[in-house]
Amino acid sequence: MGSRGFGFYRDLVCAVRWSLNHYADVLHDKRRQHGWTYGEHFFPHDIAVREFTSGKSRLNTLASLGIEATVVPEYDVLEGINVVRRMLGRTWIDPVRCERGLEALRGYRREYDERLRDWKKSPLHSWESHGCDSLRCFATGFDDTPSALAPRRRNSEPRSRGTHWSD
Repeated sequence: MGSRGFGFYRDLVCAVRWSLNHYADVLHDKRRQHGWTYGEHFFPHDIAVREFTSGKSRLNTLASLGIEATVVPEYDVLEGINVVRRMLGRTWIDPVRCERGLEALRGYRREYDERLRDWKKSPLHSWESHGCDSLRCFATGFDDTPSALAPRRRNSEPRSRGTHWSD
């Protein structure tokens, strides 16, 4: 089956400047403009954090805006990068609508430690890392493996600690 990448959105100003309303509007506008039917919207674990001002979680705010969010558990960054690597071979990405996302993938890199003269384990924090973090969140949340698509038994064995991409 594989996953499909139809679009990549990154505002050119600053993500902090926009509210969740803005991003919900972008999703609704894209759906209407292209006739898309969305599957799931994957968000990182911290989407459930409550805002100090309203006491509502971002998850609740998105739901009130018509966006049903799927919360992805927190994963180790390096494990998530490997999940993306395994997923990309089964993924079709629209090269026009995802041009900036593909540019982010090409620019994603580790940080170099000048003092130790060695590469750090963590990625360099940049605009590219934000786009790649979004893809990593999707990859660790989306499950298109045959076992996920098959009917589930009631008393099945619990899954291993790894992600569904490490099968």
